[in-house]
Amino acid sequence: MLSACAGPQTMKSTAPFIPDVAWADAQTERALAAIPERDLALAQSLFDEGWNPYYSFPLFEVFADEVSVFNWRNRAWERTYLESYINGDADWQDMFSLSEITGDGTPYWPRPWVNLICRNGFSGRCMIAVTQAGFDEIKWLEVDTETGSIPENGFDLPAARSSVDWMDDDSLLAAIGTAESDTGPTGYPLTVRLLRRGEGLSEATVIYQAPASADSVNVSIGRNAESQYRIVTASEGARVIEVKFVHPDGHLIALDIPVDVVPLGVQGEYAIIALLEDWIESDTAWLAGSVIAVNLQAQDEPELVLDASQAQWVNASWPSLFTPDSIYMAILENGAQSIYRAQRGPDAWRLDRVLGDGKKIAQLVTGDPAGVTVFATLQSALNEPALLQIQDGEVVRETRKSRSYFSTDGLKVDRLTATGSDGAAIPYWRISGSTQSTDKDLTIPTILYGYGASNSPTLPEYNAEAGRLWINRGGAYVVAQVRGGGEYGPNWHNDGYGDNRDVPLQDFIAIAEDLTARGLATPQSLGLDGTSDGGRLVAGAALLRPDLFAAVVSRDGAVYVEAGVEGGSPILANDLDLLDTRKGRLLADRYWPDRLLDAERGCAPMLLTSWRGDQRVPATQSRALTAKLLEANCDVLLIEREGGNHATTDAELLASVYGYFSDRLGLGAATEANEGHADLE
Repeated sequence: MLSACAGPQTMKSTAPFIPDVAWADAQTERALAAIPERDLALAQSLFDEGWNPYYSFPLFEVFADEVSVFNWRNRAWERTYLESYINGDADWQDMFSLSEITGDGTPYWPRPWVNLICRNGFSGRCMIAVTQAGFDEIKWLEVDTETGSIPENGFDLPAARSSVDWMDDDSLLAAIGTAESDTGPTGYPLTVRLLRRGEGLSEATVIYQAPASADSVNVSIGRNAESQYRIVTASEGARVIEVKFVHPDGHLIALDIPVDVVPLGVQGEYAIIALLEDWIESDTAWLAGSVIAVNLQAQDEPELVLDASQAQWVNASWPSLFTPDSIYMAILENGAQSIYRAQRGPDAWRLDRVLGDGKKIAQLVTGDPAGVTVFATLQSALNEPALLQIQDGEVVRETRKSRSYFSTDGLKVDRLTATGSDGAAIPYWRISGSTQSTDKDLTIPTILYGYGASNSPTLPEYNAEAGRLWINRGGAYVVAQVRGGGEYGPNWHNDGYGDNRDVPLQDFIAIAEDLTARGLATPQSLGLDGTSDGGRLVAGAALLRPDLFAAVVSRDGAVYVEAGVEGGSPILANDLDLLDTRKGRLLADRYWPDRLLDAERGCAPMLLTSWRGDQRVPATQSRALTAKLLEANCDVLLIEREGGNHATTDAELLASVYGYFSDRLGLGAATEANEGHADLE
């Protein structure tokens, strides 16, 4: 077993002690008994009222004059006419039931963020992505939407970490491994095959082999069913290292772009590319966060679509939407997000704002790839999401609005700024009652939430769980925008990645210090919450500056660099490479929680939660850190539950998390602000 109170380590140590499942069960029982303020009924009320933690509105797709929606109650895809859906008088018709087409009694569900991949709208055949154990292992099935069944000789791919797209009516491009030789260390594919109807995977032709340094490959259409090109990307950890475009005749086209990029899609013959690094070519410079268009045939001078020098950056972590003459993109500006429409003119690309005001959060949902209809949501910290229909670059109408899950009466949002250790301005957003001053609110229990990774922006969105379970009960909630995330463009991310992976942690601590310096919190009233990379962030803060915090919750966190990632994500596996060099180990010492434990500093009270079904960050990560902290006599609890997957949530988990915060930060039982929550509309 590792030494209990070892300080920062610069030598590669032996494997950590990872307790067994029985030990984790005993710790979970101990944790639940130690959280007296669990209000399960209040947490369950969110779900009873239809709250979905993953979607503001049901999963749906649009083709021409039809719309399809996934009905979560009976696990079936249904369709109706678009106009009737908009008017609220939809006559829903079943397309197919997951229960019937899977047929084996296994509770399959749609894979989030991958809906239907159809050849000819809803009147043809579609590939659907379903998952049983988790988000990453996908089972692909071909469905005849006219009969609601799997067609004879239809495509049926085994559950694996994979992606597919149609090449034509009788062939697929499939990034799926068939053996250890063509999968990476964590099970992601390294090859793309052309799979023809009637062929087995082992018979399919390999058309692409990833570079030796890659650990995953993905194939996509770029949300543009009208495009003749398909896109293949190879990644090493979070970085895309190679992009190929598949011509309709099967040959591959490469672009000579010497910097990190994300392909957004193809418009006609133009590849639409988001730059994640500055690209300087002779006397021309394209800044990170800009979008360029490159003719796939001529491959001449790139055309500028979005200029990042205007303090606007494309959100490359979310799909753009393509119609025959337009590209709709999510553009980050001022710490918020808007929707812009790009069109190619005779002399230059034109970019127009469609939705958003630089203060609210606009997000693309879906659109008709062959037509003009696009759907997007608009929300803010105090405004529930509204679903809006867009046609020809104009908002036509509001078609739906989410119910209100918490009262916003008397609440306000303040945008504040802390100063990082290097002098950089680090923004954050504070949601609180209007009587809670931004001058002196020392006693207000406050949760500081952070992420800071993967070029993914953390935005001040409508947060139903925090609103009902915390803010309406008198607490304040703070959203950090630290480097490593994507809120202010790729360079903001790059400043917290690579050799700078400790910067998000330093920024996060700077915000905590700023809150206390402003008199908005004290170490006795301040708690931390984070999931995944955010779980690592908050656990690191708890160990690096335990004097600042009274309660820390790390959900599904990657928290123990040496606990291994068997079955985990390639991004996490990439972090383990740090231990191969002395330089890497010194870097790991600065931000991995297991290496920040120091006997002299001690540790802030901490709750770690995890799921045994997590396929991205194994539950053994939280289990190993809990054991190490207990050995060091830290105040630590572990809740590890069966099933679930990465970032899964339910009423039991929410009751435990907010019950823990309530107990440790001194927030009382539910107040009158929540007594009428069931009647909020």
